[in-house]
Amino acid sequence: MSHNALARAAAVALLAGAATLGVAAPAFAHDTLVASAVVADDGARASAVRLTFSDSIIEVGTEIIITDADGGDATNGAAEVSGPDVTQPLADDLEPGRYSGAWRVVSSDGHPIEGRFSLVIAADGGGTIQDEAIQEDTSQGDADEETSAAASQDGDGGSAAGKGAAIGGAIGAAAVVGAVVFIIGSQRRSRAANARDEEQKR
Repeated sequence: MSHNALARAAAVALLAGAATLGVAAPAFAHDTLVASAVVADDGARASAVRLTFSDSIIEVGTEIIITDADGGDATNGAAEVSGPDVTQPLADDLEPGRYSGAWRVVSSDGHPIEGRFSLVIAADGGGTIQDEAIQEDTSQGDADEETSAAASQDGDGGSAAGKGAAIGGAIGAAAVVGAVVFIIGSQRRSRAANARDEEQKR
C-alpha cells in the first residue's frame, strides 16, 4: 500500500473515532403512569387498584396508600409488582364515598416518582379512579435544583450529561483537526519525496 493510501486509511479511522466520540450519550427518561384502573371481584365490587407504568417498576420502595375521610387505612396488604403493573388490594366491603390515594414507586432508571389520585366507591360497591396526578419525587427534585444552582455559581451551569457531551465534542473536534493536519503533512512529504526522485533521475 502506498504512503498516500496509508495516510488516507489512517485519516478515515481518525474521523470515524471522532464521530463516535462526538455523539452525546442518550438521556434516560423517568417512567410515567400510563393507565389506572379499579379491579373488580366476581361480584363487581372493587377489590384492588392497579397502576400501569411505561416500563417495569423496581419492587423495592414501591408503596400505594389509600385512606378514607377519617384517615383510616383502606388497603389490604402490600402492593404487588408485576413488570409495569402495580396492584394494591383493597379492604373488603369499603363504604361508598371518596378515598384519597397516594403512590410512590421507583422507575426502571432508579429514580423515585410519586403521585396522587382519588378512589370513588359507588353504592353498588364498584369503584372508579379520579383526579390522577404524577410528579417526580420532591426531595430528589430539590437535590437536582441545588446541584444545578451550585453548577451555575461555579460558572459552568451545565449538567453532567452536558459536560460529557461537550468533552466528547471537543475530543471529536480535536481528532478531526488532527486527521486534517495528518493528511496535509503526508501529502507534503509525498510531494517532497517525488521532487527528490525527479532531481536524482536528472
